[in-house]
This record gives sequence, C-alpha cells and structure tokens, in this order.
Amino acid sequence: MKKNYMMKTLTISGFAQDPNLISENLDIPSTSLDYQKISPSKIEELLKEFTNFDVVHAWSLGTLIAINYAHILKPKKLVLYAPIYQYLESADFPHGITKQEFNLFQQKLAEDEQEWFNYFCLLIAKGSPEFRARAKKLRSFDVKDLKYKKEWLTYLAMTQANLDNIKNIETEIYHGLNDHIVSPKQSEYIKQQVTGTTLNLLKNKGHTCFARDL
Repeated sequence: MKKNYMMKTLTISGFAQDPNLISENLDIPSTSLDYQKISPSKIEELLKEFTNFDVVHAWSLGTLIAINYAHILKPKKLVLYAPIYQYLESADFPHGITKQEFNLFQQKLAEDEQEWFNYFCLLIAKGSPEFRARAKKLRSFDVKDLKYKKEWLTYLAMTQANLDNIKNIETEIYHGLNDHIVSPKQSEYIKQQVTGTTLNLLKNKGHTCFARDL
C-alpha cells in the first residue's frame, strides 16, 4: 500500500519576529528558517541547507528572501503574506515608505531597543480589530539577542525583489487591506509582473494577515 505523502513545508517569518510564528498560527507541520541570527551576507550559504520544499510560506521581510533565493530553495509553490517588492519608495516605484519614515524607524532602534520593538509591534498589529491583543502577543518575543537586526534593516532598505526568480513557480499572495507596514499596492504590483499569481486582498486584516487568533 502506498504511504501518504507528507508535504515538505518551510516557513520564513518577518523582521525581528519569532521564526515559528507562521507555522504556529497556520497550524502546519513545517521547518522554520531562523535567518536573523546571521548576517545577510551569509544567507545564501545557510539556504543551501533548505532546498526542494513543496511549499514555502513567507511573511514580510521573509518574502524578499523567498523570492530572491527561490533558485536555491526550489519550491513547487510559494505562499507570500504581505510581500515586499521594494520597501523604500522611488521615482519608479511610489508604493514603498519614504526615506524619512525609514530614518525615523532606524533612529528609534538606535535610541531604545525595547521602546522601538514595542512601537514596531504596534505597527505590525495595527489594522486588525484585535490589534491590541496581537501587539501584546508579538511583544512577548525577545529580540535582544538578534545581533544582526540592523544589518537586516539595511538589507530591507536596499533590496528589491527579483521577480524573474518566481515566474515559473506557483505563487499565492495574501495581503491585509489595513496593513500599516507594507502597502497592498506592493502585492498588486507583484501580481501584475508575475503571470498566474493569485492575489487575495483581505478586509479587516493588517500586516499579520496570516494569523487567525494571534
């Protein structure tokens, strides 16, 4: 008798968040990529240990990693939550945040890490009816040992998603219409550029659009 096939799933969480956050909220057996304990310059080497997954679920900053290193991960399917094409706005891409907003974000981090993290989690959770409860849950994660978070912030600001990498991969996108971190326009742009992409815009959801009862 043929055994049931267990789907091989990888999850890649967002910036400064618990690496298991997606898998816990989706209640799926998976491997979680804990990339924030290394420098972005070492990510390609790390990803060589995470290849040939059936499905990769990625959120926010994690979507940049999933897209730009899809040639290494080689997933059959990508599920992207609040994906990022380009985080900072430019003349060619007006859907990112302004340089001034990003500088303020970096300044808060330099001044007081814990205060910055509380502020960041409120932004993440904002836009959903239960955002206060979500922010409390997110704040329970300790990021003081993430030595490379400043490097990952720079990566976020300087990196553009290479959409050519996923043009032959089944891609499904979820984005909350009340997202205060990444504009849903980013997801709409990715859908326009990658033929066959499925886009789900979610009412009453914010940046934590993957969560059911976070």
